[in-house]
Amino acid sequence: MKTFALLLTCILCAFALPARAAQVPFSSGTTAISTNVAYAAVPALGVGSVRKILAKSDSSAGTITFYNPTGPAAVVTNALAVGYSNILCKLEGTTWSEFDVLLIRSVANNTYQRVLLSSTNGSGILITNALTAATTSFALAPGDQVYKMASAGSYLVGATLVNWDGEPIWHTQSEKPGLIQISATGSTTNNVITVTGYCEFK
Repeated sequence: MKTFALLLTCILCAFALPARAAQVPFSSGTTAISTNVAYAAVPALGVGSVRKILAKSDSSAGTITFYNPTGPAAVVTNALAVGYSNILCKLEGTTWSEFDVLLIRSVANNTYQRVLLSSTNGSGILITNALTAATTSFALAPGDQVYKMASAGSYLVGATLVNWDGEPIWHTQSEKPGLIQISATGSTTNNVITVTGYCEFK
């Protein structure tokens, strides 16, 4: 009888333990085409925890900026091949304005592209970038998403190599992507950024 009671207690304790969160590592960093920023996207998987940022601008005005989505994502309604600037999507309840920072997400591949908003129209949006027009860098499918991003903080780092490492530097919103970029000035694209960390979810 004592053996059975002990076994039952162990089973109940096992069920009482909190579920351990799963961690999925990520590493991201790229240079935006036709612009003067380098950026890294934090995947929309649970809560993103940024643990390391390595970044450099060739400008004394080089600035690292963190972005979170603002409002619901626009949902892509029609398939779109690589190399187009008119994205057919359903705009949700938020204000979409020229030169908004956007983050395009392929849901199936969990890949991201940072662009700027050129204009909206009855069927979706036109994208651009600061220096010349932008086009999609990967194919889109119905259900993919376009997020309007808002700054969550900026830090002037100049042309010095930044190597932030250690405790979590930044957490993203749950189930939403994050964006970190470093700027340059003029037409230069001689800047780099690499962001590593993990996404945590139960």
